[in-house]
Amino acid sequence: MSDFAVAQSAAREEIRRGLLGNPPSISPKFFYDRVGSDLFERITRTPEYYLTATEIGILERNLQEIAAGIGPRAVLAEIAAGSARKARIVLGGLNAPAAYAPVDIAEEMLADQAAAVRRDFPDLKVIPVAADFSRDLAFPEFGFDHGGITVFYAGSSLGNFEPDDAAVFLARLARAAGPGSRLLLGVDRKKDKAILNRAYNDPGGLNAAFNRNILNNVNRLAGGDFDPEKWIPHQFYDEEKGRIELWLESAADQTVRVAGETLCIRAGDRLHTENSYKYDVDDVLTLAAPAWTPLHVWCDPDERFSVFLFAGRDTPPGGGAAATVE
Repeated sequence: MSDFAVAQSAAREEIRRGLLGNPPSISPKFFYDRVGSDLFERITRTPEYYLTATEIGILERNLQEIAAGIGPRAVLAEIAAGSARKARIVLGGLNAPAAYAPVDIAEEMLADQAAAVRRDFPDLKVIPVAADFSRDLAFPEFGFDHGGITVFYAGSSLGNFEPDDAAVFLARLARAAGPGSRLLLGVDRKKDKAILNRAYNDPGGLNAAFNRNILNNVNRLAGGDFDPEKWIPHQFYDEEKGRIELWLESAADQTVRVAGETLCIRAGDRLHTENSYKYDVDDVLTLAAPAWTPLHVWCDPDERFSVFLFAGRDTPPGGGAAATVE
């Protein structure tokens, strides 16, 4: 395991600053303790949450082209690796991949999934990187010959950044990946409000449980005494801003101690836990343009989701710089 793990003291301070902000907030990176990661994996398998199945369909239908665009002996570095379901699809189509490097903040789940990928691909080097990838990211010195790093950022997690921050983050990935790099990026598209609201409000309540569970992780990381049952989850699409918003609303007046602070909270007060921006194709090309050259864009027949393949700006694009859409 790499030693890039986020220090608990840094997490505690980030949580403290967020809760003292206006509005009070908790970074979505703190959703992903073991319980949160498991809840999210269950959400991705609900019929309402179309994102995962749609993205997987795009990857499977276009795997040959994706592999050709990435090239042989690549290191597939998956950001926010989670269960590695999609990485397995990509790895299965690549020409002699050199290694798989999952990057995630949830260390326990990362170790489990790295072990599972090793079992499925016994001849593949698997090099997990425990890191807060929202900060400066450096990949380890791999110490073996490879055909460049392909950063794989699936699941539309780019939408968790504010748009300006998303552009900065994509540039940071290009610097970390270095010469000869590729970026394989999955992004959810703008669409009917009802479809989006259903995706984030499943009838079984998994999305609500996922949203509320962030408080359990905050308690663990920052010495808090939040009672998650005293908070009402809200998940909704703001059409004007083009984003899903997640909030937790206090159900009663309460006092919470966390990260050395005492918070006096009134009924109806809200904590912001996530934004998930939805982007059309041109929006993504604009965000990526300073650091990445587009090679290809694939979409599902209903144009609900897009998968992009980019080359680093320092890398000759081979087949031409113009992106094509299918």
